[in-house]
Amino acid sequence: MLKNILLTSLRNLARNKLYTLINLLGLATGIACFVLIGLYVDHERSFDRFVPKADQVYRVVGEIEMEGQGEHSSSMVFGLGPTLSSDHPELIERYCRWFDFQAPQHSLKVGDSLSTDKLFTETGLYLVDSTVFDIFNYPLLVGDPKTALTKPGSIVLSQALAKKYFGNADPMGQMMKWDNAMDVQVTGILGEIPRNSHINFEGLVSFNTITQFWQNIEKNNWVWNPCWTYVRLKDGISAAEVNRIFPDFIQKYYPDFLKDQIGHELQPLLDIHLTSKLDFEMHQNGDAGSVNILWVIGFFIILLASVNFMNLATARSAYRAREVGVRKSAGATRGQLIGQFLLESVLMSLIAAVIALVLIQLLMPAFNELAGEVIALPRMLVPGVLGIAVIVGLLSGIYPAFFLSSFQPVVVLKGNTGGTSRGQALRKSLVVVQFAIALVLIIGTVFVKKQHDHLRTVDLGFNKEQVLLIPVRAPMADVYNAVFPGAEEHQRCEERVVGERHHRQEAQHARVQLGHDGAGQVDLPARTVRDT
Repeated sequence: MLKNILLTSLRNLARNKLYTLINLLGLATGIACFVLIGLYVDHERSFDRFVPKADQVYRVVGEIEMEGQGEHSSSMVFGLGPTLSSDHPELIERYCRWFDFQAPQHSLKVGDSLSTDKLFTETGLYLVDSTVFDIFNYPLLVGDPKTALTKPGSIVLSQALAKKYFGNADPMGQMMKWDNAMDVQVTGILGEIPRNSHINFEGLVSFNTITQFWQNIEKNNWVWNPCWTYVRLKDGISAAEVNRIFPDFIQKYYPDFLKDQIGHELQPLLDIHLTSKLDFEMHQNGDAGSVNILWVIGFFIILLASVNFMNLATARSAYRAREVGVRKSAGATRGQLIGQFLLESVLMSLIAAVIALVLIQLLMPAFNELAGEVIALPRMLVPGVLGIAVIVGLLSGIYPAFFLSSFQPVVVLKGNTGGTSRGQALRKSLVVVQFAIALVLIIGTVFVKKQHDHLRTVDLGFNKEQVLLIPVRAPMADVYNAVFPGAEEHQRCEERVVGERHHRQEAQHARVQLGHDGAGQVDLPARTVRDT
């Protein structure tokens, strides 16, 4: 019985080639777009979920209000993590700080001399506590995660940096110099670093490297707040319990002029990427609203493909009516006819799914470039797409199946296939819905396209093709001056060099009391704007 129905369905599809082609292209395109959007949405919502006990990991954030001005900061003072952990061991299981000297770029070179052999400016270098491997579970190909960052002057490198600086030689134990100021020794090589994280890095340096120079900064400085601080709560402890202790904690440690102006709370790790818009974020985060809008667009695209399928199926009712009448006259039941029409629908959806899989494979490189991400195809892609096809086929085929199987043999064999007024109203409604969805998507596409074209063609006030931006940090600026000796003669060009000179010329400076005993004076750029 099933074989007969399948053969009949295949003959019907082969007999109506144009109808089949239009339906296949519509369903395949709809399924492919839906899956691509779904992959992007799933990628955005997967950020930081690789972290063990991610629902127990939080970032400590703060709010400062002073004389009508203030900041909503994603980073904290140096001493908050260790002090909070030591004062409340019953609440805090682990803490980890990330610090980059408030500069997104640092110079790194091989060896411990001041020569410029293999000296490069790098992004993604951070000082971190040794607990980083325990909390975030970053893999180490070489080295011990328990000891790799415990000693001052220790550094672990990504595989890319290790290859860049040491080639095929063994980097373990090799000396490097960071910013021509700190000697560091390679103690580990990182494995594959998850990219679906709000933290992106290429190298990690032991936090103890700076505390050996700024020995009292954790005790004496409760003003400067450049450290992103993460904590993992003990089992059974809620964020609300920790938030309740912050007022007393602030009164105990912060200076008098800040005690009534500052507040702290815990921000869930899993909420950071899509919802956090705080000051001084490590990188620009995503946007939950945009992701939700994309998901709605994907839903409307698959809905549009399904409605288009139903409309095409019911539009052919006049051609299938006599077939239904003959089959019913020959003894076919309505249930058998419904089964045949549903099988035709599912069969067409499965064929469209195969075409959609090919489209997805072909479009993934361009889609990744458009999204600015590296989204890998999941292992469950094929069964997932086939499952979507079955669902779409069943839902799209239900109405045509019941509509076509409802024809009475006596009526249709006389040539009357108009159907009931109720059925005609439903078909007209489906057409209206289809055109309404298509119109909304077309208008939205045109609007976004015009906005994009405006951003690309707007007059910036200068010829960007004649402007060169060279992001460097000292001592790299001296290297560029040696390579381009004429650059110093052009003041306008030199003012565009991003580095410490740029900060000295244009950035406001904050004077912070630091040093071995907490009394030394160091100039640091004010964090009114953070490079990302």
